[in-house]
Amino acid sequence: MFLENRKSVFKLCTFIAISSLLYGCESAVLIMGFATAPARTEMANRERQVLDSYLDDVFEKDRPIILRTINHKAESGGYGACLLDIAIRRKRFDIVRKALIAGARPSKCETGSSTFRIALVQTEPQDLPQLAGLLNDYKALTGFNKSLIIYSAIMSNSPALIDFGVLVGADVNNPIDIYQFPSYKRDPLFQTPLYIAVREYQPRQNSTLKIIEKIFKYGAKYDDSIEIVLSKKKSSSDKDPTWQELNDILYAEKNKG
Repeated sequence: MFLENRKSVFKLCTFIAISSLLYGCESAVLIMGFATAPARTEMANRERQVLDSYLDDVFEKDRPIILRTINHKAESGGYGACLLDIAIRRKRFDIVRKALIAGARPSKCETGSSTFRIALVQTEPQDLPQLAGLLNDYKALTGFNKSLIIYSAIMSNSPALIDFGVLVGADVNNPIDIYQFPSYKRDPLFQTPLYIAVREYQPRQNSTLKIIEKIFKYGAKYDDSIEIVLSKKKSSSDKDPTWQELNDILYAEKNKG
């Protein structure tokens, strides 16, 4: 077996060398890439199989969590996620607790914060308080930008997620770096959740009004930037009741105190 492998490697090297002489270095590198692509694909498939088997054992057979990989990408399919995110999505709060004890932290997950926030958006509202309690018990959101939770709540029209964000310590007046989101490239760099909520407001959608009311409930402060975003919005009709209700809410908050 060893000799056969050596012969295969020698043949490949010889083929690359000849290709370099005949077609140039760039072609040789390209050919080498084609030659090794099947091997890379096979290795990637094996890694996916190992990951899938590991996850199945953790969730179904109570396999101990591998501590050194707790914040590594653990899901081979879909958009990828760390073990904590997967446990949240599956409503396995027993695994959530074990993952947190093992050192799972959203700020350290190698896939970034997006997979954690997607898991939050997919969580049933009635399960969010329990999840908030676990995250708080293990100080799991230390170093995590909690304002992004409020952003996700606004974008998903989830008042319950705003409640969750406040439970874990988010401040509804903290500006968010919105330049990282493609649809906000032309807006000022940092904006408050209230600015984003008003910008995302859609006429005839009461859910967006509830988001704005919820943000004010938690102490959002009216500022002049709201005037700017309002001036850019267009209502299909000034008589639309939700549009008028939005203006009434904002006017009342502007004139408080």
